[in-house]
Amino acid sequence: MASTNEDNRSNDDSVDRPLRVCFVVLGAYPAIEPRVSGGIGGIETRSWMFAKSLSERAEFDVSFVIRTPQRVLESEYSGVKLLPIYDRFSQIRTEVSRSVKRKAGFPWLSFSEFRWRLLWQLPLLAIYEPFRPVLHSKSDPSHSVKLFTEIEADVLVGFGVNVVTAAVIASAKPAGKKSVLFIASDIDLDERYTADSEYVNIYQSPAKACHYAIMNADRIVVQTPLQLQMLEQNFGRSGVVIGNPIDLEEWDRGLKSAELPAAIDETDGYVLWVGRAERNQKQPQLMPELARRCPDLNFLMIMNPGDDELAEEVLQAAPENLKIINQVPFVDMPAVYRHASVLVNTSDSEGFPNTFLQAVASRVPIVSLKVCEQYLRESQAGECAGGSIDQMADIVRDISASRTSEQSDAARDYVRQHHGLQNAVTQIAERLKKL
Repeated sequence: MASTNEDNRSNDDSVDRPLRVCFVVLGAYPAIEPRVSGGIGGIETRSWMFAKSLSERAEFDVSFVIRTPQRVLESEYSGVKLLPIYDRFSQIRTEVSRSVKRKAGFPWLSFSEFRWRLLWQLPLLAIYEPFRPVLHSKSDPSHSVKLFTEIEADVLVGFGVNVVTAAVIASAKPAGKKSVLFIASDIDLDERYTADSEYVNIYQSPAKACHYAIMNADRIVVQTPLQLQMLEQNFGRSGVVIGNPIDLEEWDRGLKSAELPAAIDETDGYVLWVGRAERNQKQPQLMPELARRCPDLNFLMIMNPGDDELAEEVLQAAPENLKIINQVPFVDMPAVYRHASVLVNTSDSEGFPNTFLQAVASRVPIVSLKVCEQYLRESQAGECAGGSIDQMADIVRDISASRTSEQSDAARDYVRQHHGLQNAVTQIAERLKKL
């Protein structure tokens, strides 16, 4: 029987050493290093904020596993040691996984959609790498645990329910480590995630692997009370609610100093959309229609890399009052919000969008198509359109003309109380030490 982490530490001469915590978020390097291009989503932002804030506390020794096709520029950031996985085909793998799934029998592959680039991507991956890990289709998380068992850490922390976090959690117990799973979206708690399910989610993670991650993590952290309810009802597990954080002081410094990127030549007052090019969740394809329904307003989309064909589709459908740019360095985002009149969200599902906190911190009202209605109402941060694009257009026009400073101040006070960074980090620190 494997010894527990507590047993190992009790027999160690360095019982009083800091607790070693390792975060595993493979795509987080652009959030850590502003000189590196790449999409930055909620998982990347949230995990890095927690990691670097935790490292400021003397009782923790923090490391961070990332994946990158090239050498890292620095080995340590804000006291956090980087543990890079060098993978020259990571971007190709991500593109292939959106379109292709491995099958048990002939012809061994199924295509959710065909892309011409697959004609050279698939042969390249088949030559240079084992095929099964490339497509992330194996439901047994133990196939890739060796990498994580070798990490010198007491606690492994993963974000999102997927094959990577399943492998992280599977590696923890045999190595005498503890594991913590942070839920990143409502779809992380899909009731179809069972031990015998053949379902594969929109990110190509098999339900069996997702079920394994949820059922075997030592602790689970959710973003909202709704997620806590889903966790208990669908999986019979308990968790703790820790809201997504924002460092208001740091954001305010950015509002004063950040410069608007040269690619954005709009005047003040554009309607802003920020997200990844994902058809099923973020739904950027709805933005051209929204812009056409508000011809008197200017719209700006910051559409981070994702589905390249969807991004081209949105670009081709965009009317003249909709400007689209691929991405903006995170350090420049406060300036982008500073010049916005409204933030819109077209998602079909979310966990809790960090963009909502950034908008409130910038005193920018929010209009959501479908998600986070309760939060918007309680915080006075904006309104929800109940899934109607017509109603969304009406609300955008009304809010653009009538938002008051009193509402903005109330929303910021709510965020400071419920989403302050140091309060969230303190909660995490207490639970890590109890492990």
